[in-house]
Amino acid sequence: MFMRTEDVTLIGATRLRRSDKAPKQARAAVAWWLATGPPVLPDAQQVVSELVTNACTHVEGGADREWVAVSISLGPDFIRIEVTDPGAFASEPHIPDYLPLEFESGRGIRIVRELSENSWGTYIKSSGHRAVWADLKIPSHENAVRRAATARSDCLQDR
Repeated sequence: MFMRTEDVTLIGATRLRRSDKAPKQARAAVAWWLATGPPVLPDAQQVVSELVTNACTHVEGGADREWVAVSISLGPDFIRIEVTDPGAFASEPHIPDYLPLEFESGRGIRIVRELSENSWGTYIKSSGHRAVWADLKIPSHENAVRRAATARSDCLQDR
């Protein structure tokens, strides 16, 4: 997985206590940071929710390990979401080869991969903590208008 190296500008960052409330808190933070920014909010909230949920579910607890950090940065034509956690002892984020339909979980990184158009990855920071990142393309104005119109049309058809 290739990480884009263009300069990015930090939009917002926070550190949350790892708990079942952390994904909701992360989605709220993303909504605040992107309130007047590019039209990627729903996808950004989904990605941050999946990554924070993974950190809360798969990272072992212990002294000084009950946290997860979230940041969002703006690149020239993308938003970078990065979630940092203390790091799992046993594994790193991956996409399972096969997942039976009846399984209730296990689709998070696949969702992140699809929403980021396979522009995601993971690395270990110098502190030993794991960071998982995903870049979301910022749609052009024309694409954003078309996407909003399609979403409205879909909502009207569901009635």
